[in-house]
Amino acid sequence: MRRLVGLVIIAVLLVAWVVDSPGSFGLSTSTLFRLAAPITNWFASHSSNAGQASVQSVIQRGNQEQEQAFAQNNPALMQDTATRAYYAQLKQTNSQLRAGGVTAIHLDGLMWLGSVTVQGGQAQATTMEMWTTTFRDSTTNRSTDENVYTLVQESGSWKISADNHPGVEIPAPYPVQPVVPMPGAQPQSLNWAGYQSASGTYTGVGASWTVPSAAPGTGSNAAWVGIGGVRAHDLIQAGTSATGVSGGVQYNAWVEMLPKVSHNVALTIHAGDSVSVAITSSGSNQWHIAIKDNTTGQGYQSSVTYQSSESSAEWIEEAPSSQQGLLPLDNFGTIHFSAAYALKGGKKETIAQAGGQSITMINARGQALANTTSLGKDGASFSVTRTNIPSTGGRPGAGSQPSPFRPGLADLERIGTH
Repeated sequence: MRRLVGLVIIAVLLVAWVVDSPGSFGLSTSTLFRLAAPITNWFASHSSNAGQASVQSVIQRGNQEQEQAFAQNNPALMQDTATRAYYAQLKQTNSQLRAGGVTAIHLDGLMWLGSVTVQGGQAQATTMEMWTTTFRDSTTNRSTDENVYTLVQESGSWKISADNHPGVEIPAPYPVQPVVPMPGAQPQSLNWAGYQSASGTYTGVGASWTVPSAAPGTGSNAAWVGIGGVRAHDLIQAGTSATGVSGGVQYNAWVEMLPKVSHNVALTIHAGDSVSVAITSSGSNQWHIAIKDNTTGQGYQSSVTYQSSESSAEWIEEAPSSQQGLLPLDNFGTIHFSAAYALKGGKKETIAQAGGQSITMINARGQALANTTSLGKDGASFSVTRTNIPSTGGRPGAGSQPSPFRPGLADLERIGTH
C-alpha cells in the first residue's frame, strides 16, 4: 500500500506540473494539495485499522488546537493532544511567533504519507502539510514541509511527543525583526543582537569581526551584515556561522537573499579567523558581495541581482533558525565588531553617524540572552556578549513549521511557521 500511495503521489505531481505551468513545468504546492490530498488521504483512511485511525485523529486535532490556541491566545487548548514536554515546546513556539509579528496561523492542507506504524505504546506517522502565516502588516507566507510525528500512550490516550522534519537543513540564519520598542526603550529581538539603522536609504554595509567558536553539539551562532529586514520583508545579508554538531563544529561563510534560503559559499573559515564582509549596490538592483578571511588571505566575491527596499542596515550577532524554529544559541562568549559602516544616502557613515540603535537578544520570557555594548569612540565598533541564561530554541508545534519563520523581518517565514 505504501508503494501504491507513492506511485499515486508521483502521478499527481506530473499532472500538477502540466496543469500549473504547461510551458515551464513549474510546480505549485497548492495544486499538489488540491489534486493529491484527497487521493492519498483516501488510501490512508482505507488502509488504517482502529489504532492507526486514532493516531491520525490525534494529529489532526493537534493541528487544529494549535491554530485555535494561537487565535485565542490560550495555550491550554493544546494540552489534551501533547505530552507535558511537547506542550511546553508548543507554548514557547506560539509565544515566539506572536512576539515576532505573527497574527494568525492556518493549516491549508494535510496529506498522509505512507502508513501509521504502531508498536506497543508508541506510534509514528508522516504527513505533508501546508500552512499559511499572517503577519501584523497583513502580509502572508505559505510554507510546506514533511512532518514525522511520534506519539506515546498516556493513560490510554495517544499524545504527540515529537514532530520532526527530515531533510530540513540547518542553514545560515533566518532573522526575526526586532520588537518595536516603546519610546526611550532599547530594541529587543528573539534572535538578533547588535545594531540596526533604519532612518534613510542604504546602498552598502560592511564590518569586520573574529569568528567565535562553538562547542560540539551545544548550539549555534551567526554574525552578519545586511540591508533591509527591519521595516520590510526583504533582506540581503552575508556573514559567518558556527554550528555545533555531533562530534564537531561546522564553520561556514554564507549569503542569503530573502525569500530564498541561505547558501554556504566556497570559502573555508575557522574559529578565531578575522573576516571582513561588505555588501554594495552598483545600481539597477545589482549588488556586489565580498567576504574576506583576513587571517588566511582567502576570499569570496559575487555579483547578484536583488530588489531591495534599501530601508535599513544591520550589524548582527544572531541565534540562527531552521524551518524547525530557533536553534539553541551557544555560549559564544564575546564577539567584537569593528570598522562597521553603511552607505546611507550615498555617503559612507559609521554606525553612530547613521543613527544606529543597539539591540538586545532576549528569550520568550524577556530574559537577556546576549547584550550589546555602547559604540566605541570611533562610532564604528561594539561587542556582543552572551549571558548565562540558557537557550533552548523552539519551533511551531503539532504540524507546524516560518520563518522561518522564516521571520519587519520578523518574517517568521523563517522562524518556523509550520
